[in-house]
Amino acid sequence: MSRGPSVPFRVPLISVLAVVLLAACDKEVPAPRGGAQPMAEPGVLHIATEPGGAQLFIDGRNEGTTPEEEGGVFAIRLPEGSYVLEARKPVDEFSELVGRRVHRHPADEATTVVVLRLEHRLTEAGEVRLAEHREWLEAREKALIARFVDNDDGTVTDSETGLVWMRCAAGQSWDGRTCQGEARRFTWGQATKFAAEFSHAGNDGWRLPTREELHGLTYCSSGQRHTFNADGEGGGCAGDFARPTILEAVFPNSPAVNFWSSTPHERYSYRAWGVAFAIGYMGAGAVGDYDRVRLVRDPG
Repeated sequence: MSRGPSVPFRVPLISVLAVVLLAACDKEVPAPRGGAQPMAEPGVLHIATEPGGAQLFIDGRNEGTTPEEEGGVFAIRLPEGSYVLEARKPVDEFSELVGRRVHRHPADEATTVVVLRLEHRLTEAGEVRLAEHREWLEAREKALIARFVDNDDGTVTDSETGLVWMRCAAGQSWDGRTCQGEARRFTWGQATKFAAEFSHAGNDGWRLPTREELHGLTYCSSGQRHTFNADGEGGGCAGDFARPTILEAVFPNSPAVNFWSSTPHERYSYRAWGVAFAIGYMGAGAVGDYDRVRLVRDPG
């Protein structure tokens, strides 16, 4: 099943920004490209930040702001000693740019420019917002899991739609706790025939799900999802999400691969719709492709 182009997220979410503090080291690094080198002068420390325009702290004291222009340096005369250099530049309410290092400064030697390269870090407000978002994701996942009622026979009932789903993919077996074995692969025609002949727990009437029903099983742990394009393809998960994109508490040991739906393509008889559970994407594949199957039946 083909993957469509990237499209905007449906659900806004702050990016989880890595906290990267540059390790302390005594080795000098070159100045930023494009800037004039200052005259070396014993006892004077020259500092540049990438990007510029950052507040500069030396041993916790705010000494001013580094130049905005590329290659600009901040100069300060210091006695010999070891200093903690830190630069901060706000991005927004939830994140900032930070660089930090320990520098050993000689009093009687000319030194090259010390460069602090700034990396993203969450502010206190950003940490709070991230914690709140994680709590929301956990509550959302619990609510979705509770929506499926365990029938104690390898099936679950969706309490919202009434549909009864096989917990295991075709070819796997339910051992009372999880799905064992490898999922079988079918062409679309083979999958349709298999569903029509399938019986489980004394029930017939099993079928391939429609593309909407099948895609309804996708779960994006990130809380983010792409939109669909004009042809109906898309809907995949976005951001940092777990794979497979399905509730594993409900459908354990499910392969993160393509599954067939019962929906043929509207224009091309050689294609049919399915869902890629590696990313939660709905697309159409060639009916001769070999993909997996999860069966469903209507209530009653």
